[in-house]
Amino acid sequence: MVGTALVAGLAAALLTGTGSWLQAGAAPGLDDLATVAGSFAGTLVVIAALVVAGVFGGAVSRRRTDLALLRAVGATARQLRRSLTAEAVLVVLTSAVPGAVAGLGLAVLAVPLVVAGGLAPAGWEPPLSPLPVLGALVLLLPTGIVAGRLATRRVLRLSPVEALRSDVQDATRPVSRGRLIAAGVVAVAGLGAAGTPAVVPGVAGAAAGAGCTILLITAAALAGPAVVHALAAQAVRARGARGAASALALLNARGAAARLSAAVIPLALLLGLGVVQSGANATLAAAARQQLTAAVRGDLVATPTGSGAAAPDRLAAVAGVMAATPGAAVAVSVNVSAPDPDLPAADGLDWERAAATALPSGAALLDPGVLTGSLADLREPGTVAVSRDLLAFSGTGVGDRIRVRFAGDREEERRVIAVYSRGLGVGDLLLGDAPGARTTAVLLQTADGRADDVRRTAADLGYEVVGTAEHVRSATAPADAEQRLSVVLLLALLALVAVAAAVGLVTATAARRREFLLLARIGSTRGQLLRTAAIEAVFVAGAAIVVGTAAVLPGLVSAAQGLLGEPVPRFDLPLTGGLLAVVVLLTAATVLPAAWWATRPDER
Repeated sequence: MVGTALVAGLAAALLTGTGSWLQAGAAPGLDDLATVAGSFAGTLVVIAALVVAGVFGGAVSRRRTDLALLRAVGATARQLRRSLTAEAVLVVLTSAVPGAVAGLGLAVLAVPLVVAGGLAPAGWEPPLSPLPVLGALVLLLPTGIVAGRLATRRVLRLSPVEALRSDVQDATRPVSRGRLIAAGVVAVAGLGAAGTPAVVPGVAGAAAGAGCTILLITAAALAGPAVVHALAAQAVRARGARGAASALALLNARGAAARLSAAVIPLALLLGLGVVQSGANATLAAAARQQLTAAVRGDLVATPTGSGAAAPDRLAAVAGVMAATPGAAVAVSVNVSAPDPDLPAADGLDWERAAATALPSGAALLDPGVLTGSLADLREPGTVAVSRDLLAFSGTGVGDRIRVRFAGDREEERRVIAVYSRGLGVGDLLLGDAPGARTTAVLLQTADGRADDVRRTAADLGYEVVGTAEHVRSATAPADAEQRLSVVLLLALLALVAVAAAVGLVTATAARRREFLLLARIGSTRGQLLRTAAIEAVFVAGAAIVVGTAAVLPGLVSAAQGLLGEPVPRFDLPLTGGLLAVVVLLTAATVLPAAWWATRPDER
């Protein structure tokens, strides 16, 4: 139970730290923190439940012989259930409570990353409250209890004599029809989610499509033994029984697929989660570059180099400039939902941070991809153009009114005059005017052969001029602070899954000591047994890569189709290669030492 306690403690730490951020995000001015924490919490809760249930169920299922012996000497099923419940409570309380306290400390240690990422003001500190700790316990306690009971429900239903035989029979017992049906339903739901971009365009559809990875891995977990059995059977047919170690490893993988699936699924989750998250980010970045490239019509972009830069109209009057469109980036909060008079307290939850661009001279050199309405009225006071992604599922459209909050908590109600599709490239809102807006870039269209002259003159006026391609690259590059925060959150999630996978691999291998001793007594050498374990480790890593890749591809293909218009998945190649290496090395670093211990001679 030590490994189980370690996983529960780590899950409690992450849940508590995230809950602390969520609680802090309810305060005014921390909308970005609430959004990021809420998004991460949604994924974390699902992953934590899956991982903790897996390790609890695995730890209890390996004690079926002990439970059957207790049944044989008179223990009732009710007594064993109460015992398992008490064990789950004990493990969670002794590990999750210290882990939750550590999670509060992690939330404080992560404050510099949160502040640097622009999610909170300087000097902010998360509140120290017992609510996140209680929330973590509320999730982990029932998860451990239910997982333990489900793992032993068959032994507890049988008579004592049958229960003693069931431990051997369950090693090769096929997956129940109920689990296969449930796996099929979840897999269909996952593939249906992958098709969301065909119905819901934009970021919302792509995000739902990429999210199908969790559903597909859940389906693989439900049908895990059947999946591993099919892969092992294919490996047996492909390789054959060439050598004692190979035959023992592959035939054992086929016959004891239930045991190996407990190791394959966490590794597949580790790979799939990291690849889909990084691949989705790569797809979003590619889509932002594609949209901004299509939106900018000019050939140069001028950026003020300081407060002494000349006014944009002087730049527009430079010889060789055919057209100029100045723009100012503005940070705002927006609420696209109408206030609910019955739930006034919920109004604060509907506000979200948005990237806005003020275009005081119109959008002559900017094409945001207008879907409905027109930008012709953008100069009128109290108007706004909104991206399709921001309005997704809100029911708001052209002619409706939304609320926009500027710096200093100045709030305005503006009428939507257009909805456009290139929100990733040009921002969530386009405004004709904005309080306190200062020009951040000027799009320029120059006459043929006059670009160099315009660059020199613009430099004299206090502007730095670059080509549109260079501007697109710099404008869509993620900020270093935001990227660091994203990487830290992803690594924290992957660390939880990696620890769970390592615990499963070690305990599954160590539990085979009796089997290895029996093989040694009928003639197998220790070298053969170690080679058998090594080949099984290769099979486990390969099966995890196959399952993880199969779960990832539909989501990334879906996201690419929805955002880029082509079914070519994007990958973060360095991170993907690193995760593949982690899967292989983690398997080798856990299975081989555990096999060395399990195959040591019996000196008694």
